[in-house]
Amino acid sequence: DSMASNIPLMRVVQSVKQTKRKSSTTLKEGWVVHYSNRDALRKRHYWRLDCKCITLFHNDTGNKYYKEIPLSEILGVEPAQNSGTIPHSGSPYCFEIRTSNVVYFVGENPASRPPSGSGGSGSVSWVEEAKVWEASIRQALKPIIFQDTLDPQEQTPHRQASVNFSVPNSQSLENVDIATVYQIFADEVLGSGQFGIVYGGKHRETGRDVAIKVIDKLRFPTKQESQLRNEVAILQGLSHPGVVNLECMFETPEKVFVVMEKLHSDMLEMILSSERGRLPERITKFMITQ
Repeated sequence: DSMASNIPLMRVVQSVKQTKRKSSTTLKEGWVVHYSNRDALRKRHYWRLDCKCITLFHNDTGNKYYKEIPLSEILGVEPAQNSGTIPHSGSPYCFEIRTSNVVYFVGENPASRPPSGSGGSGSVSWVEEAKVWEASIRQALKPIIFQDTLDPQEQTPHRQASVNFSVPNSQSLENVDIATVYQIFADEVLGSGQFGIVYGGKHRETGRDVAIKVIDKLRFPTKQESQLRNEVAILQGLSHPGVVNLECMFETPEKVFVVMEKLHSDMLEMILSSERGRLPERITKFMITQ
């Protein structure tokens, strides 16, 4: 039968869809039990957390996955509410991952169930492992570059300062932690300078790509601080296709975060430092006109 040797088209498509190689920036991995407000059936998948998302794999060796939860879509990580169950489900859990569309209930907490004579010594380790997952996800949502150093006197991190600059036609971000509004990708460095590094990022609610310049105030000359503030004030009043759009600016006691439009092209410096090191006259005229 000549048809017997043919591979059905659907099988070919499924072999490619929902597959993903292990990330080189894996922060944590392991088996996790979970369910959601949309599907109360408890599932067990092999979770891998990296700098950009949580991937729920079918097993710990293959590359087929069940679901991806981008870190940029996570609006909050909360402890289990009340009894740790959701309506119409008797499944206790340890913490919640909230997105705009779905709430994921993560972990198993057998200790919160009514005694049934089979407690099991493994229940404690399950809860502890869930706590580690919760802490790891929180850390990934707010990478170390967001955090100020510890105060040697207080031994506690500085509180996130309010936004000192308002941007026309934008939401008020006063007293808001930047990490709750934007996800910064610590492994996506767009550029660097003497006083800071520019990272790729994403606005959580809209999914809009942004560039976030992180300036270290400890290395930033005091005399240039007024110049930076003046530049920000000027950019706030501009709206032009030829000028990079400034979204907003956050400030902590030790860092300044300037959130700007992300451009998807090479910088002029990179073009001029290429092998040829020059541009055609026609393109040069166009760029100078711009």
